[in-house]
Amino acid sequence: MAETETSSDQFVYLVEVAGGKERRFSEPPPPPRIFGEKGLVSRETIEQLSMAVVLAFLFRAFLAEAFIIPTGSMAPTLMGRHVDLVCPQCGYRYEAGASGEEPQDPNSLPESPVATVCQNCRYFYRLDPRQDKAHRSYSGDRILVSKLSYEFREPKRWDVIVFKFPDDAKQNYIKRLIGLPGEWITIFAGDIYTGKTPDGPSQIARKPPDKIEAMLQLVYDTKYTPAALYRAGFPHRWQGVGEAGKAWQASRDGRVYTLKKPTPKTAWLYYRHIVPTSSDWKAVADARHVPRIDRKPYLITDFYAYNAFKKEPMANIASGTYRPSSIDPSYGDDLAHGRHWVGDLAMTVEIELLGDEGEIVLELIESGRHHTCRVDVATGLATLTLDDGRLPFGEGEKGPKRVTAQTGVRGAGLYRLRLANVDSQLVLWVNGRVVSFDGPTTYDVDPFDELPSWSPDEPGDFAPARLGLRGVAATVHRLQLHRDIYYIADTRNQYLGEYEGRLTYEDVMDALRNPEAWDRVDLFRRRPWVRFELGPDQFFPLGDNSPQSYDARSWLGGHVVPRRLLTGKALAVFWPHPIWIHVPTPVPWLRGIPLPNVPQMQWIR
Repeated sequence: MAETETSSDQFVYLVEVAGGKERRFSEPPPPPRIFGEKGLVSRETIEQLSMAVVLAFLFRAFLAEAFIIPTGSMAPTLMGRHVDLVCPQCGYRYEAGASGEEPQDPNSLPESPVATVCQNCRYFYRLDPRQDKAHRSYSGDRILVSKLSYEFREPKRWDVIVFKFPDDAKQNYIKRLIGLPGEWITIFAGDIYTGKTPDGPSQIARKPPDKIEAMLQLVYDTKYTPAALYRAGFPHRWQGVGEAGKAWQASRDGRVYTLKKPTPKTAWLYYRHIVPTSSDWKAVADARHVPRIDRKPYLITDFYAYNAFKKEPMANIASGTYRPSSIDPSYGDDLAHGRHWVGDLAMTVEIELLGDEGEIVLELIESGRHHTCRVDVATGLATLTLDDGRLPFGEGEKGPKRVTAQTGVRGAGLYRLRLANVDSQLVLWVNGRVVSFDGPTTYDVDPFDELPSWSPDEPGDFAPARLGLRGVAATVHRLQLHRDIYYIADTRNQYLGEYEGRLTYEDVMDALRNPEAWDRVDLFRRRPWVRFELGPDQFFPLGDNSPQSYDARSWLGGHVVPRRLLTGKALAVFWPHPIWIHVPTPVPWLRGIPLPNVPQMQWIR
């Protein structure tokens, strides 16, 4: 039996051995080996591993769990299997869905995307996944889900949630939470309404500022301009308008806009959504000027590059039967547009003011209504108005006609401003911070009156974003335009969404760029609405990628998720697809090695 005695400077361990002899150690003797003298696993190691396994199971069962996103129903917020691409014309990075490589239907052939459309410049990009590793797909995002979040608080609207699919509890689904217990959820004209009225939408569900930013979808970014297209004579999307607007000078590639001298009247830049066609891109490839024709802008739509691709059976790609040159470029003309007009927009301006006085004007147009923010350069005072003060903010007709706030815009300097008109509310950010106004910035409109507007004298919704300067010179280094998510009022996942059965694709495209067709096609006044009534402990989720999301709108077994099927709240993308080094590097062994994709690791909002 072992005992111990103490020396002057250390512990001496006495161990009783066979024959009554003792052995002395200045340290504890090694623990007994499980597999003998040459064994590699000690008892402590076994105990530690066992404890780690137990803790891992407890962590997974009660605290958090990792999931892989299989499909693109939440794109671009969360990526399923996809191709990650950089547009060869404008340099913008975007993703295209590749879920078809792992079809859920066992009778379907695996297919890969072989051509895509850029989210920014709408270039039709033909791919060669057999020869180019950069054109091959990646698995979906790996996310961490908190299982305890809803043990301490109720789920909130706009949370990204994981739950057991009601029609098959073995499957985990991930969507954004839209409807809460006891609500009536109405989808109309892309927005969500919660009022309990029998005649359609009544009370709009508004997103908080952080959710607005998280859910915005890119329309156009001047940081990534198709320079070759503009050098070939294609018109810039941002253009000076009016006598004062002629003072704006655009760089040849359309990235930078300069107003060298202050103007006494407001010098306007208007955005027009002019989309190039396959013939324009062919002219660029042939080093010719693009066709000089009158180009009509489109209304901004719910276009997703993630959904805009052409597929080919993987067997044809592997065998070499498929060749990129076999794809007709005109195929991309039909892919380059969404189907539904989106009026909820956000404009971001990175501007360098060259003077200490003057005025910046940000303006967004929806249904012909002007949502205006004026910032006094000398004082930093921002003022919001609707139709120049003719419409009130807040509820009813007695709300304020203008609201004001102090901002950090003071004199010459570089500033970043963002104005959003989303869910019938205006939000202003200055240098990344939300600005608080002295009154409400929400407003009430009849949703059935939300129709695009145009006249020969006022382009209305065909120039939906505008930047003006008065009395100050400036350089605009970057202009971005985003749109809100458009939730389609469709319960059958149809190709033409809300219009299926009464309009053709040609009818829809004609109405999206030709105001003269509005009365004939009647595209907007006959938009349907759908309603879902939720009982106690029932939730209603939808996907961010509304055109390609199998969600509560169309489930065969019912349109709700019972509380008992909630798994938890999605917290973070902890492992997006890795970065592969395909090009020669100063460190040769890095080539072909997957590296962590740190820029894509993010909290889920």
